[in-house]
Amino acid sequence: MPNPDTDDTPLQLALEPDWEQGIKLEKQFSTSVQRSWAGRDQRQRKWEKPRLKMSYQRSGLTAAQAKVRIQAIRDELRQPIMGPVWPDGVPLQSTISGAGATNASLNQNPVNEWDGITAVWIWDRANGGEFRTVVSVVTRTVTLSGTGRAYTAGAYVFPCSLMVREISDKQLQPINLETGTEKVEFRML
Repeated sequence: MPNPDTDDTPLQLALEPDWEQGIKLEKQFSTSVQRSWAGRDQRQRKWEKPRLKMSYQRSGLTAAQAKVRIQAIRDELRQPIMGPVWPDGVPLQSTISGAGATNASLNQNPVNEWDGITAVWIWDRANGGEFRTVVSVVTRTVTLSGTGRAYTAGAYVFPCSLMVREISDKQLQPINLETGTEKVEFRML
């Protein structure tokens, strides 16, 4: 799915969080403030609706992995990203095959609306994870296109969102080479 602003194809990126550290979600608003003739401030929104910011930490990076990530971050800052919304993951209710279009039955209703998602990240310990294209979502059934790995019941399905990588001024170097940790911040588009 191309980025609506640039027509660039998003980079598919799944940076798994350190679940013990947790994930922080916050709403962001963008407004401009203008002073009226009477001297009062007036706010005008720049975005139609607030954006969601997702922040978390990754741990356990080796020195070699950290150096690769430092190089990759430069590319991530220049292009849109399609990535998992980690807090919205739902376990699979039954096994899915890897061949052709597949219906993935979810173990529970998604926490947030999955309307309009175009991709999911499917993960389990045995197979690792992969991106799959979404054809449709109806209640607890996600129809996937293309081929991929087979997954058993209990594997997690994470909806993906178009996002951009953010690095705050306080965090000019998001990777700590001494501790092998990376601070990750994304803003959903």
